[in-house]
Amino acid sequence: MKIAIAGAGKLGLRIIEVLKGGDHSITLIDKDEELIKKLSVTLDIATAHGNAKEVALLKDIGIEDFDYFIATTDRDEKNLVIGSIAKRIGVPTVLVRIRDPEHESQSEFLKETFGIDYIINPDLSIAEEIKKTTAKLRERYSLVKSEHSDMMKKYKDISEIYAIRLSETDSSIHSIFDSLAGLANLDSLNEDANE
Repeated sequence: MKIAIAGAGKLGLRIIEVLKGGDHSITLIDKDEELIKKLSVTLDIATAHGNAKEVALLKDIGIEDFDYFIATTDRDEKNLVIGSIAKRIGVPTVLVRIRDPEHESQSEFLKETFGIDYIINPDLSIAEEIKKTTAKLRERYSLVKSEHSDMMKKYKDISEIYAIRLSETDSSIHSIFDSLAGLANLDSLNEDANE
């Protein structure tokens, strides 16, 4: 699969890291020439130096032959424009990263207007995952708390039964100890009498 990524920031590099394990041809586009040269060598991927908004650059790398285009620059508006250009040139599937909540609330409109297939908001995705995780934890906690309450009720019932038995046993034990003490006194009296 041929994949172009615009933006050599954290997200762009993370996507490359994930995709490198598969059978993909990856091209990274960024304006930072020094960074692009370094990444070309260290990541062993194709790179293109320049502004991904430039149609000439996209055509030079043969963007129309790519299967996916992912825009991950630091600005939402830039990503929307770059993604729209890539789609109009002929990339079948375009993904765009946005961060602004205002854009997120209009994502369907933006997808339709710009011809973008997927709009992704990593911050929102993380928040949704945290919400799901806390809901699961809350559910587990409630279940454990409920089971714990049931166990405590059973324990209380059992301990009350044993408390009654212990108090009954308590008097029996005292009787036994009293008897033993009496025997001990009897033995010491017998020893005194034998001397």
